[in-house]
Amino acid sequence: RDVFKFGDQFGFDWGNRTATARWNHIFNDRLFSNLTLIYSDFDYSIQFSVDDNSGAKITSGIRDLQAKYDLTYFISPELKAFFGASYIDHRFKPGSLTPTGEASFFNAFDLAPQDATEAAGYVELEQTLSPRLSLRYGLRTSWFGIFGPGTTYTYDPEEFNDPLIQTPTPIDSVSHAPGELIQSYLGFEPRAALRYTLTPTSSLKASYDRTYQYLHLASNATASLPTDLYIPSSQYVRPQIADQWSLGYFRNFEANTYETSVEVYYKRMFGQLDLKDGADILLNSRLETQLRQGYGWSYGAEFFVQKNKGDLTGWVSYTLSWTEREIVGINQGRTFYAKNDRRHNVSVVGTYEFSPRVTLSGTWVYLTGNAVTFPEGKYVFNGNPVAVYSERNGYRLPDYHRMDVSLTLQGRRNDERKFKREWNFSIYNLYWRKNAFFIDFRQSEDDPSITEVKKVYLFGLIPSITYNLSF
Repeated sequence: RDVFKFGDQFGFDWGNRTATARWNHIFNDRLFSNLTLIYSDFDYSIQFSVDDNSGAKITSGIRDLQAKYDLTYFISPELKAFFGASYIDHRFKPGSLTPTGEASFFNAFDLAPQDATEAAGYVELEQTLSPRLSLRYGLRTSWFGIFGPGTTYTYDPEEFNDPLIQTPTPIDSVSHAPGELIQSYLGFEPRAALRYTLTPTSSLKASYDRTYQYLHLASNATASLPTDLYIPSSQYVRPQIADQWSLGYFRNFEANTYETSVEVYYKRMFGQLDLKDGADILLNSRLETQLRQGYGWSYGAEFFVQKNKGDLTGWVSYTLSWTEREIVGINQGRTFYAKNDRRHNVSVVGTYEFSPRVTLSGTWVYLTGNAVTFPEGKYVFNGNPVAVYSERNGYRLPDYHRMDVSLTLQGRRNDERKFKREWNFSIYNLYWRKNAFFIDFRQSEDDPSITEVKKVYLFGLIPSITYNLSF
C-alpha cells in the first residue's frame, strides 16, 4: 500500500493484493503447456475534511480472478503452433462514501458493484518459409459481457449527444437481476508479423495487429493518479479498438556485440474514451452521461542501440511520437493531443562489471511532460471567481527526467552452497530532480484576486538497501 497526504485536509491511499500460481508441463518433446492462475484486488480511498468535526472517506476498486492456459506445439522444424484460452472474472466496486468526524454532515452512500466476464481464445502459427523469410500469423477471438444486478437507463439520443447538456435526464430505466446478461461484445483480433533476413547480421520486420480493449480508465486530473476510475464496456460505452502497423530495420555489428534497430509505427484507434468538459465522475451512478468516445491515432519512430559484450554493457533508446484524438463534444470537435502524448522519450542504461561479484548500474530517463488542461483566465460571478480553461490539453507539464544508480555486491560463489546472497545499494533520483506530479492553482491567502500556481512533486532523492537470498 501507498499513502499520500496533501496538507491536513486531503489525502488518499491505495494498494493491491495479488497472488499467482503457475504450472508448466511437458507432454512430450513436441507439446508444452503453461497454466496460470492470477488473483488481484486493487482498491483506493480518498479522505477529506471540511473541518475538525466533519469529513468523509470515499473508496473504490476492482477485483480480478484470471485463468490462462497456453500451449506450444512443434509441428515440424519449420512450423510451430501457439494456442490457448483465457478467462477473467471482473468485480467493479464503483464507490462508497463513509462519513468521518463526530458531526459530519455527509450521508453514507454506496454504488452497487458491477460484474463482468472477459474470455478469449487464440491460435497462432510461426512458419519458416525459406532460409530468409519467416512469418508469424494468427487470430485471437475475445468476448466481453457485463451482468446484473444493476440498472440501465435509456436517454433521448439528441439530448444525450448534446455537448451543452451536462447531465441528460433518463426517459426510462430497467432493473437487471443478478447474473442477467446486460450487454456483450465480440471481437476478432487478427495479427501477422513478417521477418526477412537481408544478410547474416541484418533483417527487416513488419507487423500488423488488431486489439480490443474492454476496460477503460477515466481521469479528470492532470496527473495519473491511482484514484482514476476503471469503467467496463456497457450499453453506452463501446470497446476501444486499435489497428497498428509497424516496420523496422535491425542490424548487429562486431560479432553481435552491438544491436541496433529503427522502427516506425502507426496506430489507428476507435472508441477512444474521454471525459466531457466539467465532468463529474466521483460516485456518479450514471457515469455514461459524463463520457464521450471518438477517434485517435498515434505514430512515431523508435531508435535503439544496445551493447551486449564487455565489462560495460547497456543500451540507449529514443522514441519520437505523437498521439492525438478527435471526439465530438470535446474541444469543440477539434483535434487535440491525448493526455499520454509525449513527444520525446529517452532512456540510457549502463552496467559496469568491476569483477564477477561487483556491478555498478545506472539509468537516466527523459520524457516530454504530459499534455494537460490549465486555467488561462478567470472572471467573477456573484462574488466568486470562475476559471476559464484552455483548449483540451493545451499545455504541458514540465519535462520529466531523473537518474538512478545502484551497486550490487554478490556473495562468494560456491556451486556446492544451497544459498546465494546478494546486497544491492541504490539511489533513486540521484540529482534530486523535482519532477511535477501536478500543478495546483489556488487563490492567494493575502489577496484573493490573485491566483497562485504551485508545482507539487512527490519524491526527492531516495536511498534503499536490498538483501536477496536465493536457493
